[in-house]
Amino acid sequence: MNDDAAGPAERISRMGIADEAELPPKVAKLYEGLRKKGGVPNWIKALAVHPDVMNRFVGYYETLFNSSTGKLPMLEREIVATVVSNINGCTYCTFYHTGGMATHLGSSERAQRIAHNYREVDLSERQRAMCDFAVKVTEQPDLMQDTDFDAVRAVGLDDKEIFELLEIAAFFSFSNRLATPLAILPDAALFDYQRA
Repeated sequence: MNDDAAGPAERISRMGIADEAELPPKVAKLYEGLRKKGGVPNWIKALAVHPDVMNRFVGYYETLFNSSTGKLPMLEREIVATVVSNINGCTYCTFYHTGGMATHLGSSERAQRIAHNYREVDLSERQRAMCDFAVKVTEQPDLMQDTDFDAVRAVGLDDKEIFELLEIAAFFSFSNRLATPLAILPDAALFDYQRA
């Protein structure tokens, strides 16, 4: 098959990608580390056009998705990230976190079903309540009531876990609003749905 048959290469971002020859040392080091782990994802390439934005974003993201920090299990963090990203129409983040969810679930089918409509999946009471909370934070933050917090307390979340749930839902509304307007192209590896 020739290149014409495969079609033209799709752009990675509406704002282009960073010129690797001009990366600041901190970003160049990040690229080097990511290459050793399998490659630089498109979201990094897209945000590296503005290194200060990328550094702020990566720092916050790595804090939320570091398995040695936080109180919520990684599966729950991935579920919330996926549900919020799907609501916001963020293709990149939905694919990315569906893959993370699939890894923790051991099932890409179940992860995809949750990503498309968590309400049609047999989730635990805790997971469903967390998703409902995250959806309301995303769609109607001005309508949040004490009862919304009581609902997640009732399924076992303590106040630190609730704050983390709120933070993850809020962060993904922010990150989706960076990635979606840029139309960041999902990496081919994201279609495998399960990552190491």
